[in-house]
Amino acid sequence: MRWQAQGEPNARQAYQRLHALLGDSPKADHETLSQGLDWLATLNNQARLAAANCPIVTLTGEHDPLMSPGQRRAGECLSGVGHCPMLSQPHALTAEISRHAARMTNARTEVV
Repeated sequence: MRWQAQGEPNARQAYQRLHALLGDSPKADHETLSQGLDWLATLNNQARLAAANCPIVTLTGEHDPLMSPGQRRAGECLSGVGHCPMLSQPHALTAEISRHAARMTNARTEVV
């Protein structure tokens, strides 16, 4: 969980919120987490995303330690956040998602 909180403006607070959400559920062992991170590092969803029949927006945290610099550049970057903006900056994340939803809704209305 500490990896996920890295890069946040207040990593300790993000960690505490994440821990509170997960509660006492069983923790994954380090080997399982490491294998999962290795898998994610090689995962390429570009073809799936390109084939989607709906709008796709990729948002990444500017300081997300779990995303490569290339992955961060490929999407729209949320400044000042890491991997958990929903915990550290929920209002900023909501505003960004709302902005994209409004843009997509307006574009769809104009086409119809």
